[in-house]
Amino acid sequence: MNKIIYIFVLICFINGCATFTSGSLPKTPKGQITLPKTYKKQDVSFSVSYYQQVGDDIIINEKKLRDAVKQTFIRSGLFKKVTYRPFSLNLPNHYHFDLKLTGTPIEKQYSLGMLGGCTAAILPIWFNYYVDISMFHFKNGRELYSATTSERATDLVWLPLVITWPFLNHGTIGSMIKNTTMRYFLYQIKEHELRHMEQKPISDETKDENLDIEEQ
Repeated sequence: MNKIIYIFVLICFINGCATFTSGSLPKTPKGQITLPKTYKKQDVSFSVSYYQQVGDDIIINEKKLRDAVKQTFIRSGLFKKVTYRPFSLNLPNHYHFDLKLTGTPIEKQYSLGMLGGCTAAILPIWFNYYVDISMFHFKNGRELYSATTSERATDLVWLPLVITWPFLNHGTIGSMIKNTTMRYFLYQIKEHELRHMEQKPISDETKDENLDIEEQ
């Protein structure tokens, strides 16, 4: 009987959890970025660094970000070849992505989790996570520009939220943060390339082509 009660409490605790965000991610402007036909695609490499203090595979991890960067770069059509390489200032055309995941320490998560389990999630408890992702562009050892996104995600454990768990969980929120961030970074890359191209003389006969912002 006690085992059945324990399982029931555990199920209520797990499923009565919903993840929300603060909506702090930058908005990517709608529309297109126009690059001249004289734009020349180049090979590019990228790397990812990862730091976390809240537990592995919470919201987003190194592998998920690495896969997102590679897919976004390939689908963008901006580069000839995309390669993952460990960070080095000797690389000719390199993007480095730094992911930091901080927030409620693991020890406090355990103690709050025990409280939620003992009360069958009738009393609401919450954990906070802060996701900071930065992109740095280096060419031949020199940093050209950088961009950063920051978002706060909150796990709210409360029994009435059981119906929201399939839609508001670490997987769905992590994908939203990852996709929104990569759209923003891609826009920054295209905007920088456009400014760079505008600094060069372009023939009046040159026609522009549209490179749509890739939707993830």
